[in-house]
Amino acid sequence: MSTARVRLTSACFTVAGLLFVLYPAIRRPFSDEKSLQGTAAFGSTAWIVAHSLAIIAFIMLGLGLFGLYLRLQPAHVERLALIGVVTS
Repeated sequence: MSTARVRLTSACFTVAGLLFVLYPAIRRPFSDEKSLQGTAAFGSTAWIVAHSLAIIAFIMLGLGLFGLYLRLQPAHVERLALIGVVTS
């Protein structure tokens, strides 16, 4: 596996981790979802941005897992790596 691919895999995991940290930090206010206050929170810009970042984080996590699978493919743990990617 090339060094560039290893760095890209690491970058995917790093970006995913940062975005998962930003998600609850940006998603404010936390409110009751059964009231009008919850409806207002769902329409806020912070809620939309936070959930968009979470979507991107899950995509980056999937790409990172795929890169990790490619890294482990030549090893004798390839089958376990595939099971890990599929269950993730």
